[in-house]
Amino acid sequence: MVFEDYLKESGYKKSTIRTKLGSVDVFFRFVEKNNVQDVRDIDIEFIKRFVKHIEAFISEKTEKPYGKRTKILIIGVVRLLFRSLYLKEKILTNPLQGYSFKPAGAEMIRESMSEEEINNFLDSINPHTLLGLRDRAMFELMYSSGLRVSEVSGLNREDIDTNARMILLRQAKWDKDRIVPISKVAMDFLLRYLSFRKIKTRKAVFMGKQGRLKRAGINRRFKKWLKKAGITRKGLSCHSIRHSTATHLLAHGADLR
Repeated sequence: MVFEDYLKESGYKKSTIRTKLGSVDVFFRFVEKNNVQDVRDIDIEFIKRFVKHIEAFISEKTEKPYGKRTKILIIGVVRLLFRSLYLKEKILTNPLQGYSFKPAGAEMIRESMSEEEINNFLDSINPHTLLGLRDRAMFELMYSSGLRVSEVSGLNREDIDTNARMILLRQAKWDKDRIVPISKVAMDFLLRYLSFRKIKTRKAVFMGKQGRLKRAGINRRFKKWLKKAGITRKGLSCHSIRHSTATHLLAHGADLR
């Protein structure tokens, strides 16, 4: 498949490719429903109709409309699809070239947290229980080093250099390894958590009841402590922590790169 080959050549991770291929199926079902036989017949007006379809779509599984992030993901994948077809010379023109759009409410994506909110959020996590200590270490690390949720979930003990206060993130975005520093505060909580953890032979750093803590579990814990901190502002997610790291670094005059 042209699109799948393009994603592989572009350096996307296997899990990301699976997600994008699943998302592009939504578009192909719409194409089939509208009896379009040749992708070369698709123009910008058809794309606009698809956007309206996505805005009004109700999922059979959840019986709810698509969330803002899902809409952005699907529409972004369609843009990638036509870019790949154009670059592989399967179409003469790209109908999305020079056209920008975003779903209603997309402006709420990637909200950052103020320094006061971050401090209140972290201070709301009680480190005097093993579960609380794990969460405090986890979110301190995310804020300290600007980690993605997937990077926190995939972190292994062997990837942490406690002496240099650095961590190795294996196959991060674009399947490339990268090394990032850890703040002293985050390292202190991390070492406390690892020393008190009952099973110390496990490879994963952050553990849940079923083994390695997954993205969904991390997101649930974020929402729990956000509520505990009394932060009710809409649009905040785990990614807001990473986004806040960059914002606060720049605000204090740091060279972000």
